[in-house]
Amino acid sequence: MNLIKLFLILAFFCVVSFSAQAQNVKPEFKKLIYVPYFLQLSGKDTVHYIGEHLEINGDGQAHYTRIYGNHVAEARDSTYQLPDTLVTKLNKIFNGKSNLESYRIADRLPNGYVYKGQLIYISFTDMRGKVHQYIDVKPYMSKEFNATLAATIRIAKNITRKDIVLDDKALVDEIIKTQEDCKYCSKIEQPSNEPPSVQHLEIANPQNKH
Repeated sequence: MNLIKLFLILAFFCVVSFSAQAQNVKPEFKKLIYVPYFLQLSGKDTVHYIGEHLEINGDGQAHYTRIYGNHVAEARDSTYQLPDTLVTKLNKIFNGKSNLESYRIADRLPNGYVYKGQLIYISFTDMRGKVHQYIDVKPYMSKEFNATLAATIRIAKNITRKDIVLDDKALVDEIIKTQEDCKYCSKIEQPSNEPPSVQHLEIANPQNKH
């Protein structure tokens, strides 16, 4: 009888230990949206082109979509669970307590250089329900910040093809509003004597960070 009790006790602790190891680290946010985008000049208008969209829910599940060029038929779609190690890194940044500004290490490039890459719109809802919005300019952010966000997309798996439209008007409106409020995001200028192109995204006259 004693051996049976001992066996049952050991079995119980094994189950508890396994459950603890299998349980995922929960995000310290309700939702995180990560949207890389380009700007295109079309006459007097600035067109926001969204080619990727990542959303992470409160269970650490990521939903990633991407469109190659303007070809919806080549769109990719994937839903996957983030590993505990990555959720822990995200929690360090997106917890509603840390100021995202603290991860911005600059707001200008060295003299003679211009940035021609994509901008990134970030929106996350903290555990109290407050929405935080931010524009990420990669050269201005810390390596830790950029690497953590890039890793959420890099591990995408089980990708399938679907008909996807990412240029949602409500989302574009939010991006425009957030960018207009961004003090370190200078206006986009079209290079003279050259046609508008996404390769010509330039940050003009950036200000020093104070």
